[in-house]
Amino acid sequence: MNYWNNLVPRERLLLVSAGTLILVAALFFFAIRPVMKAKASGAVAQVSALQDYENLRANIAGLSGKSATNIGTKPLTRNAVIQGVDKRKLELSRIQPETGGAFKIWFDQASSKQVFGFISDITGDHAAIVSAVQLSRKKDGTVSATLTFRPTGGAS
Repeated sequence: MNYWNNLVPRERLLLVSAGTLILVAALFFFAIRPVMKAKASGAVAQVSALQDYENLRANIAGLSGKSATNIGTKPLTRNAVIQGVDKRKLELSRIQPETGGAFKIWFDQASSKQVFGFISDITGDHAAIVSAVQLSRKKDGTVSATLTFRPTGGAS
C-alpha cells in the first residue's frame, strides 16, 4: 500500500486506466466474444437445418403414396437397382449385397431430388422397402447417401 501512496495522482490515474483497459479487454475476449460467436454459429446452423427440413419435406411429399401395401411386384435384383440408378442419372459409388436379398447402396455426390426419386422408383416398381437411410448434406448442396433396400417378399 505504501507503493500506491508514494505515486503522484497522475501515475495512479494511469495505472487505474491501464488496469481498467486490461479488465475490459479480458472481459471482451474471454466472455463476450465467445458468446457472440456461438450465437452466430447457432444462427447459421438454424438456417441450415431449416433448409434441410424444407428440402426433405418437399422431396418426401412425392413419396407420400408409398406404403407397405402400395409397392411394386418386380423382384429386387442388382440389375434393377443399377437400372434405377441409370434412370435417375445418379453416380453410384458402391453397391453391396446384404443378407436376405437386400442391397446397400452408396452415392457420394447427388442431388437430394435424384436420391428421393430413385427411392420412389425402386419402392414403386419393385417388391422392396427402404430399411435404412443415411443422408449427409455437403457444402456444395449435394448429398452423400447410404440406402439399404430389402425385399418385401411380395416379388413374383
